[in-house]
Amino acid sequence: MKIIGLSSALIIVIGLNTSQATTVKFKGPGDANAVTKESVAQLIANIERLKNAGERDIVVELNSGGGDLQQALNGYAKMKELGVDTYASIYCGSSCTILYAAGKRRTAGKVAKFMFHPIKIELASGLSKEKKAEVKARMDEYIHHFSQRWYEVIRSVDSHLAYELERDNVLTEGRERNFTARTLRRSGFVSE
Repeated sequence: MKIIGLSSALIIVIGLNTSQATTVKFKGPGDANAVTKESVAQLIANIERLKNAGERDIVVELNSGGGDLQQALNGYAKMKELGVDTYASIYCGSSCTILYAAGKRRTAGKVAKFMFHPIKIELASGLSKEKKAEVKARMDEYIHHFSQRWYEVIRSVDSHLAYELERDNVLTEGRERNFTARTLRRSGFVSE
């Protein structure tokens, strides 16, 4: 094993010949490895650095409780463009599932769990009462928009799971749903 870079996203090269995949571990702030603008930007920069160095087979290892939905959607688009595989090691919750869905091949550890839940929008502190009322009035619009984008991502790899989540309104008003890798392997969200 050779470590070729240390930053907020650790890159580990497994093996030195090109027939073996290079693993990029997603690392966000905090214990939950949060999906943030900075952590997604660092992940993409590390993938691009490896691609520019001639690496072809890159696996993004995810173990995250989620975070910023918009940043996950941005990361998803770029990861799809870069053609990486994804691997969920232990836990992939919330917006992490969007990054996971970007993989050409999507694999998971035997004990890996995936979690989906209703979208939560946190209001910034310090807003005036008028601004809070204005933002709250638009929250349903935002939740609908982002839930539809999230369902599209899921549907692109597993129409059965998307149907089940949408039927139960999981991303808008339903209750949190947890799945094992084994369950999602049967439906197709986990490809191998």
